[in-house]
Amino acid sequence: MTEIYPDSPEFDFTKFKTVDSNTDPRDLTLTDIIGTSLFGEKSRIKLNAPDCIYLLAFLDYGCDSCEKIWKSSRTRQKEIKNGEVIVVLKDLCELTDTADLSEGNTTVICSTDTWVKCKISSKSYVLAVRNGSVVTEGVAVSFDHLKKYYFKASNQQQDFEPN
Repeated sequence: MTEIYPDSPEFDFTKFKTVDSNTDPRDLTLTDIIGTSLFGEKSRIKLNAPDCIYLLAFLDYGCDSCEKIWKSSRTRQKEIKNGEVIVVLKDLCELTDTADLSEGNTTVICSTDTWVKCKISSKSYVLAVRNGSVVTEGVAVSFDHLKKYYFKASNQQQDFEPN
C-alpha cells in the first residue's frame, strides 16, 4: 500500500523534473505526488515501491465514467496485483461536492498541480507509473480499462477485452 505522509518540514516539493510546454508526460520522473487529503491536510504519496505499477487515475467529480471508475476501484483494487490505483483529484476548492469521496479503500489525493505538471487535459485519464517513469497512458471509461493499462505496463497478456 502507498505510504501517505502528512505535512512536514522535510517535504521536497520539487520531485518533478522541470516541465516546459514541450515536455511529454512520459519524460517526467514521478516519485511523489504532493497535494492534500480529502480533509484538506497537506500530504505526499510516495511512489517508490520497486516494480509496483501505480495507476494514477485523474478523475473529476460529476463525470459519468469517472464515477464508474471511482465506485469500482473501491471494491476491485485487489484485482491489480503488484499495483495500486491512486485517484488524483483536483484541489478541494475546485470540487463541487466531496460528500462520498472518502468511502472505500482507494488512495486519494487532491492535486491540481499534478494535473498541470502531467499535462492532463481530460477527465478520466490514466498514467501507469513504474519505477518513477510513465510507461503507458490513456483515457479510461471503466475499471476494466484501468486493468488494461495495468496489463500493458506490466507486459502481461490480458485475457479480456475492456468494455
